[in-house]
Amino acid sequence: MKKIIDSKGKVFGKINILDLLIVAVIAVLAVSAFVKFDKAEKKLTSDKIIEYTVKIKQIRQPSVDALKMEFTGLVEPDTKKELGDITDMDITPAEELVRLNDGKYKKVELVESYDALLTIRVKGTETEDNYYTLTGKKLIVGENLTLNNGHVTSYGIVKSVKVVE
Repeated sequence: MKKIIDSKGKVFGKINILDLLIVAVIAVLAVSAFVKFDKAEKKLTSDKIIEYTVKIKQIRQPSVDALKMEFTGLVEPDTKKELGDITDMDITPAEELVRLNDGKYKKVELVESYDALLTIRVKGTETEDNYYTLTGKKLIVGENLTLNNGHVTSYGIVKSVKVVE
């Protein structure tokens, strides 16, 4: 009858016990990493039309004109991920809260400065918790978003996101 671990520290005389322990630890780490990172979000819908709004604050008239030049093919400048097409643009005079001498605040209109609220539609997917464009850009309310239409790069904040079709 053979011993399980011999005098040289080998299991059944073939595998070193230290090597066996290292393999076991690596296997446990691999399984735990798989379990942790395999919590993929379940898609509720795919290839749907997602509509979101982006507020761009305090831009000048040349930027407004450049935004109006091209409503299709918005991209994120750094990654070139598609952000969709502008379906509506609401341009209003930019306002700012100014503190008065008596400590109160008043909204004042800024000279030659505008706010733009863009409504954008893009093909994408919806999960239990998030919305993604088909190119993988996650759309989150409150997120800063950089967009480019080929004429101007603008920085805005996502105000709303929903599936429309």
